[in-house]
Amino acid sequence: MSILMLNLDDLILWSDGSMLVVDKPVGLPSLPDGYDPEAPHLRSVLIPEFGPLWIVHRLDRDTSGVMVLARSPQAHLAPYGSCTGWIAIPAG
Repeated sequence: MSILMLNLDDLILWSDGSMLVVDKPVGLPSLPDGYDPEAPHLRSVLIPEFGPLWIVHRLDRDTSGVMVLARSPQAHLAPYGSCTGWIAIPAG
């Protein structure tokens, strides 16, 4: 996968002041690669457009799917004080 070919508009599912929900493509790691820290990863692709982000959970490089990123440290910690899991309601 070429990072140059990613269109951020296609990745963003939801954005507000506290969170960003994206459709992570296969081949793009959620976090920096320990062997190649300069390689692109989800946060490095999103930060130039959205500013600092905190990973709420991760998906493996070879897995696509919905990821939630917090837009502040407060938003990152908020779910852990009030719930023990996530519920998804797919539509469409």
